[in-house]
Amino acid sequence: MAEQPQPSGALGALAPARSTDALRRQILVALAVFFGLIVALAIFEIRHIEQRAIQEAQDRASAQAHVFAEFALATIKRLDDFALDARSRWDGDSRAFSDFVRSRQSISDIAFQAGVIGPDGILEFSNLAKPDDRIDLSDREHFRIHADNPDTDRLFISKPLKGKVSGKWSIQFTRPIYDDGKFAGVFVASVSPSLFSDFAVKLALPPGSVTWAVRDGGALMARHPEPEGAIGLVATGRPYLEPGAPVSGSYRALGTVDGLDRVYGFHRLPQYGLSFAVGHSVAEIREKLGHEFRVIVAAVTLVGILLALFYLALSRSLARLAQTQDALARARRRARRARPGRIGQPREEHLPRQHEP
Repeated sequence: MAEQPQPSGALGALAPARSTDALRRQILVALAVFFGLIVALAIFEIRHIEQRAIQEAQDRASAQAHVFAEFALATIKRLDDFALDARSRWDGDSRAFSDFVRSRQSISDIAFQAGVIGPDGILEFSNLAKPDDRIDLSDREHFRIHADNPDTDRLFISKPLKGKVSGKWSIQFTRPIYDDGKFAGVFVASVSPSLFSDFAVKLALPPGSVTWAVRDGGALMARHPEPEGAIGLVATGRPYLEPGAPVSGSYRALGTVDGLDRVYGFHRLPQYGLSFAVGHSVAEIREKLGHEFRVIVAAVTLVGILLALFYLALSRSLARLAQTQDALARARRRARRARPGRIGQPREEHLPRQHEP
């Protein structure tokens, strides 16, 4: 059988090296693909953890907004009960009415101021104003709503106003006063917006969180924390302001006041035209997840280092294998050059010479 030709010279030496290089490239590609899959899985897990944390924060904010609204509802009902009682006691006697107001202030845990506006819009009583002060409030919304609808007996809650008497921001809780069934003025109980915004302290909210009360139409009634100029701003694009909005829900948006990214829960009191919201900072949520994220990144980094070390070790092994194969190939070539002819066939120099005739 004919002997297979063998590569010789430089070509024979390069064959093992080329084979090893091709194998090394294939392994490198396989390791890169494997590491890419590890990175993709890590990114997916990080996003899944973040989405789960944000959803949990939304659920928590919704529950806290419900608690906030329940507190506000109880407070509103107490103020309405006081307004109903107070208007029934008003008979034009400012001195006796002042004693009544002071007695209620002394036993109430709600800080309030009281006033009576006459049917012409002139302030007839205030526990802050002097008896001879003549203040015209006929243009104020909390008076006009009753004067223009004298047959409607309901509690009205105003947007925050800066008082002409106190000079401070306040929310007015008002009821119409009737005399023999005729409109005779408006009773006003004024409270600070902090009555609602300070409830955030009881909720023990984490840093970056906010609470706020918003009137239908978007007027900001109260906010915690309360940066300068926040009261009186108008919120827009919020789901609880839309027609037919649900009583409660959650959403994610940038803050009206500070522009921070937050997840919010809200609860509405449609009978009073108010909504109450609690928001948690997305940045703070991510900050709390920092440890989990760092563990995942460290694990991916470790896998990458191990794969790199494996590839380096394998490359060295392949290089040594290529060197061994090359040495064996050279040895074979030297052996072939040095071996005699086939058995039974004398070498050419030992054959007898043939003489020419």
